[in-house]
Amino acid sequence: GIMKSPVDYGVGFIRTTGLLIEESRLEDALTASGQRPTRPPNVAGWEQGDLWLSAQNAVERANLIQDVIGRRSFQSGQGINVLDMFPPPGDAVVGHTALEILDHAAQALRAAPTPQERTQLETYLNSERQSDGTVIDDPFDGTNSTHVDRRVRGLLYILSQHPSYHVR
Repeated sequence: GIMKSPVDYGVGFIRTTGLLIEESRLEDALTASGQRPTRPPNVAGWEQGDLWLSAQNAVERANLIQDVIGRRSFQSGQGINVLDMFPPPGDAVVGHTALEILDHAAQALRAAPTPQERTQLETYLNSERQSDGTVIDDPFDGTNSTHVDRRVRGLLYILSQHPSYHVR
């Protein structure tokens, strides 16, 4: 596949998840990634391919997604909920299961975790890391706003760093 440019990567994530950030923050992040919209380096536009895989660009991509995911107060002020990207659960009383969240998020982002990675991601959703670093079993509860906010946002970040998300 062709490597996504910073605009394809960042704006694609925002469109897919519905999680917004301020326009100025997005512009700054894209500029830091080397692709400021409407300002190509020459009339031929931006180069494509492996150019976007530099170590610095990988850091800038991760920073952009972290910024999008971390803008909770801005998003709540806009009426945005991280669960808005998911279809309603089959049982509204129980909410989404960890596997439903994982499968829908991976499909929406077109990320393709291996079966082993899928198991690790399910474990991530069904556990909680304590302040001392220990990890305890804590099954995902789709009606628990803390689980949804922390774990789903964390899952979206992890999937956005998966190699399969970086290609179109």
